[in-house]
Amino acid sequence: MESNLGALKRLARDFRYRPLPSLEGSKLPVASFDAVEGGLRALLEENGLRPTIFDGNNFRASIAKYDLIDVRFGTSPAALEHADTRTGLAALRELGFLESPQDGEDGGSCLEMLAEDINDGICQIKLFLQAETPRNVRDPVVRRQMIKLKLPKDYFPRNFILGDACVTNANGIWLEKHLWL
Repeated sequence: MESNLGALKRLARDFRYRPLPSLEGSKLPVASFDAVEGGLRALLEENGLRPTIFDGNNFRASIAKYDLIDVRFGTSPAALEHADTRTGLAALRELGFLESPQDGEDGGSCLEMLAEDINDGICQIKLFLQAETPRNVRDPVVRRQMIKLKLPKDYFPRNFILGDACVTNANGIWLEKHLWL
């Protein structure tokens, strides 16, 4: 594992993050678990992106417990060669990993993890969606289903709204933004 200073230097030089605000607010109709990948792939391709390998990151459990989808697709590093790509320490600060300089905070092990992601040479499209109509968590039956990772038989079809999307070379970039585990 890199030292904090080494990780910061590496991130300042090599970190890339391209937000995809044009996708935010997109509605994804989901008829079943099996429809998630295809629906997202089509949405990305319609918007000029080229998704490759799908990584569902246990999305079935996240739907069952939290009514959300947090997934990623591999993509070409060329997707980060774009005018909207943000880089280095300014991008890390925007994402909440670095506090203001006077605070002296540096994100510690999160920065080291991000630097390791960059060492892995990944490039991916990350997507975060929430159910348009979440279940009533005050209902004890619903709470029990969520704890047991069970969905009611009538859960699908359901619309999910894309709340955040980006292309990045660091998998852990949403730790400060969408920590739901």
